Amino acid sequence: MKRLRPAEAIVALALSGCIATPPPVAPPVTPPGQPLIPIAQLPGWSAEDHIGALALVRQVCKDQPTPPAWCASALAADRLGEPGAKAFLERRFRAAPVLGEGLLTAYFAPIYEARHTRDATFSAPVRPRPTDPASAPDRAAIEADPALDALAWMRPEDLFFLQIQGSGTLTFPDGGRMQAAFAGSNGRPFVAIAGPMAAQGLIAARATAGDVRDWLAAHRGPEADAVMRLDPR
Repeated sequence: MKRLRPAEAIVALALSGCIATPPPVAPPVTPPGQPLIPIAQLPGWSAEDHIGALALVRQVCKDQPTPPAWCASALAADRLGEPGAKAFLERRFRAAPVLGEGLLTAYFAPIYEARHTRDATFSAPVRPRPTDPASAPDRAAIEADPALDALAWMRPEDLFFLQIQGSGTLTFPDGGRMQAAFAGSNGRPFVAIAGPMAAQGLIAARATAGDVRDWLAAHRGPEADAVMRLDPR
């Protein structure tokens, strides 16, 4: 995390215009003490990767189950060069200074392959939220519950890490995408399986999350399932 100086601490605050060639629009409402700034005036703006920034905006719009209205113009802007992308962002975004110091943080949402139907590799069901998660059994029982439809199918080790992370994006061979979001907890204590795995000599004492995942993938089936069930949450 980077602690920002006042001159650097700016956040995207408002969007204007929702069509490819927008008419003049009224300026956004300025929050008290937070005057909006045209992003073209930001230090270093001209040197930014505007095509990459616009691509990120478009991806955020694609990932929304119900995109907000302003996404229509962003999703239509798929063939803009660098000058066009820069102009697009300047026309629709404003920034506001953060008074004092700010703390820039980020949230990791992984992307995993998935399937609409089960096969030998994608054998772990993505289940919906039980009616009462607090009284639900452990992870293994929820995943085996035939009363809960499978929303998608994933590699078991990928589903395990998705559940720990809490949310992510599932991608399908047909180009479709699905957002998997946190919906509830069964209230069971979280057990980090790396410790028991190291104690059993399955992985090194200082193994990474990637090492854990690689072991689970290499031992997919009853052996890996037994290890993942050590975490009931």
